[in-house]
Amino acid sequence: MSEVIGMYIGEATPTQVMFVSKKRVKIGDFVVLEYEGNKVLGMVQALIKGSLSITEEIYDPKVVEKIKEMEGEDFYIKGNIKILGDFESLKIPRIPPTPGTEVKLS
Repeated sequence: MSEVIGMYIGEATPTQVMFVSKKRVKIGDFVVLEYEGNKVLGMVQALIKGSLSITEEIYDPKVVEKIKEMEGEDFYIKGNIKILGDFESLKIPRIPPTPGTEVKLS
C-alpha cells in the first residue's frame, strides 16, 4: 500500500494537478492518483514550502524566533504534479481528478 503524502487542491487539468502536504516531498518523486476508475502516474515538478504563522509581513527576526518556539514545525508544502498517464497504458486521462483526491507515493 502506498503512503498518502497529500491531497489535490484547487483546479486541475488532465495533465496538471496542484496538491498540499505536510510530508517532506521531493521534486522528481513519482506519485499515484486514483479517481473515477483511473489509476494515474504523475511526477512532482515544483514545490513551495510556507508557513501560515511566519509570513512575509514579519520584519523582525526575533518575532520569527518567538513564533518558532511557540509553533514548532509549522509548515505546509504545495506542489505541482505533471500527469504522465494511465498506470497501465500511459495514455493521458480525458478528465481531470476530483478535488480532494489522495496523492500517494508510487
